[in-house]
Amino acid sequence: MYVIVPVDAVCYNSTQQCFWIRSSGSSERDTANTNCLAEGGELSTIATQDVWDFVKNEFGGTTGIWTGLSYRMAKPVFRWPNGQPLTYDAWNTGEPNGITNDPSTQQECVSIWYTSFKMHDAVCSSTPPYRLCSTPGM
Repeated sequence: MYVIVPVDAVCYNSTQQCFWIRSSGSSERDTANTNCLAEGGELSTIATQDVWDFVKNEFGGTTGIWTGLSYRMAKPVFRWPNGQPLTYDAWNTGEPNGITNDPSTQQECVSIWYTSFKMHDAVCSSTPPYRLCSTPGM
């Protein structure tokens, strides 16, 4: 199967998963994912430390990036867009910290922030400046 990806995508060989970063246009998570889908991908899945290290090496100078990780559909387990549960994480100290019973403040989506390129749970309607898209991989 062939997948057409943007010309500036970078691909991780062992999983055949390709990544690209775009301005989110100050969009909330669902809109960011819709934009990734329009480009032939989805918000990123970074399921292993090897893939995380690859993504960090490629995009580590960028902060405020939507990923595909959330727990909106399978509370209280964080899952990637393909339904795979979170097995490797790079949470910033004190994260995740927004798991509450109040829907208006519940942080169900995950972005990458901090100069150390760490994960941060966020309200899904927040608007990080970037989105990281990826192909599903093999």
